[in-house]
Amino acid sequence: GVGRHTAIAALVHLHYSTQHLTSLPANKRRVLFSGHSMGGHGAWHQACHESDRAIGVSPLASWIKKEHYGDSNLLFKMDTANSHIDGALKGLLESSITENDNDLLIPNL
Repeated sequence: GVGRHTAIAALVHLHYSTQHLTSLPANKRRVLFSGHSMGGHGAWHQACHESDRAIGVSPLASWIKKEHYGDSNLLFKMDTANSHIDGALKGLLESSITENDNDLLIPNL
């Protein structure tokens, strides 16, 4: 999504902004992903999707799945109004959000 592309653009900019610092240049290819709360979820997400760049992930007070955070998205799990949805359609709709299921992508790390 947009946040992911913004984070990668920020890494590239940081790399170019610090390359003249011989003692402390930023390496855009090796990143420690960290964040708190929603940023912690973003850290998990980035680390799982950019695992070749990750030297580690340090999420603080984060959640693995956005859908399990409070009542963020109960559409597929708890919403009884949608219990009549055709199983194939429900599967298709659920698969549309699996890219955000960090627990499925953790083996990438």
